[in-house]
Amino acid sequence: MVCEKTPASNHDFSKDPIPFVYDGDWLKADKTTLGADNGIGIALSLSIAKDKSIPHPSLELLFTVEEETGLKGRSLCNRVHQWCLPD
Repeated sequence: MVCEKTPASNHDFSKDPIPFVYDGDWLKADKTTLGADNGIGIALSLSIAKDKSIPHPSLELLFTVEEETGLKGRSLCNRVHQWCLPD
């Protein structure tokens, strides 16, 4: 689990659930990371997308690479997909 939070957060990863907020159509963590590492997050996302017995809205899954070494995957995404641009 990747436990990172902003300086403004008083979240305690050892006991608090991940706080979620809606940002338009996006569900995000509030002042923390979502907590999943890449492998777990990808496996969970693909499992939900594939399993027709799990109700969910339409999904758009985006997987990037080299996030730990400078967000390189996200940088490429920004050049290819306009909706991927930062706020």
